[in-house]
Amino acid sequence: MSDGLGAVAKAAILHDPQGSDYPKTDWAADALGAGHGLPFVSEGVAKKPRTQTQPILAGKAGYRAADLLGYDVGGNLIVPARYNDIGLLIACAMGYENPNDPGETYHGSPDTVTGKYLHVFELDDNLHTEAWASAERLASGSGGGTWDSDDKKVRRFLLAFAKGVSDHRFYSNMVNRMSIDIQPNQIQFEFDLLSYNGARSDYSSSTWTYSTDRRNVIFPNVVFSLSGTEYGFASARIELVNNLDAPLTTASGLYKSEPRRNGFRQVTLSWNDPVYSSDDRIDDMETPTERYISIVASSSTYKLGFYFSSVKILDVQSPISSPEILKMDHQAQAFIPSSDQFSDQWGNVSLIQDKEMVVALQNDYSSNYLTAT
Repeated sequence: MSDGLGAVAKAAILHDPQGSDYPKTDWAADALGAGHGLPFVSEGVAKKPRTQTQPILAGKAGYRAADLLGYDVGGNLIVPARYNDIGLLIACAMGYENPNDPGETYHGSPDTVTGKYLHVFELDDNLHTEAWASAERLASGSGGGTWDSDDKKVRRFLLAFAKGVSDHRFYSNMVNRMSIDIQPNQIQFEFDLLSYNGARSDYSSSTWTYSTDRRNVIFPNVVFSLSGTEYGFASARIELVNNLDAPLTTASGLYKSEPRRNGFRQVTLSWNDPVYSSDDRIDDMETPTERYISIVASSSTYKLGFYFSSVKILDVQSPISSPEILKMDHQAQAFIPSSDQFSDQWGNVSLIQDKEMVVALQNDYSSNYLTAT
C-alpha cells in the first residue's frame, strides 16, 4: 500500500458487454488490463450517500441519526483530446457507432482509410440499453458475419482509477454531457458521468496499458470550416447535453435506475474570432441563415472531426471594453439536418441516424467500440 499521489495516478476503461443488462457489476478483479488504459487530466467521480435528517422534537436540541435513502454516484472526468484511447467515451456519449461498412463483418468493422480505422459516431435518440434495429445493421450474413439475437446497444462502461491507497472502480457509467474545449494551449474533453455504483479494492492497475501511438490533438492541426470556407478562430467549444435522468425507485433500491432521456438533446457551438473584420455572421444571425460547420484536426493519417450539417447562429457580439482589438464571439446551435453536407467524409459508411452532429475518429483501434465485446 502506498500514499495517494496524483502524479502517479492511472485510469482504465472497458465497455460493458453488448449482451449485458443494466447494471453490469459482476466484473472479475482483473477485468481491466492491457489496452484499457485511459489518459486523463482530472476526475471527480465519487459515491456519496443520500440521507434523510428529520428535525424530530423529542426533548433534545440536536439531530438524531440520519436514515440512508440511497447513493448518488458519478461526477466529472477530463481527458486530453487524443486520436487513440478515448474513442469509447465518445461512442457512449454519442450513442451509436455506425457498423455498416459494406464487405466487413455483420457487426461491421470500421472502414480502413490510409492504413487507419475510421469510426463514425452518430447521435442516437435513446441511450438506455435497447435492441439493435434491423435498419441499423447489415443484412444477415453480409461479409460472412453472424448476428446474436442477445446483442444489444450498450452505451455504458466500467471505469477505474488507481489512487495508490486503493483502486476505485465505478460500474455502468453513462455520459450525460460531453464538451470539447479547444484552446491554443490545450484541447480537452470533459464528460459528466452518471454511474451505478462504486467499489474499492486492488484491481491489478499495474497491468493497465495504453495505445502505442499517444499523440495529442493540438491547436495548429485544427481546421474550422463554415459552409465550405475555412476560417481561423482563436478558441472554440462544442457541447452535447444528453439530458439524462436516473431516479431512485422502489425497485432500484439504494441505487439509481438505468438513466433515460428526460428531455430534448441539445448540441451547441461557440467560437471566438481574433478580429472583428466582417458583418457576415451578424447577417447570418439576423436572417437567420442555415449554415454547416466542420471542426477537424488531423496528424499524418490520424483524424478527429466534428461535423454539423445544420447550424443556426443565435448570437454574435463584438463588445468594446478597452482599446484592444475588437473580437467576435459567436453562439450557435445545431439542428437535425434535412441532408448530409459531409457525405464524402464517411468512407464506405452511409449514415443511419443523421442527427445534429457526427464525429469521425480515425485511429489504430480496429473494432467497433460498441460491438467489440
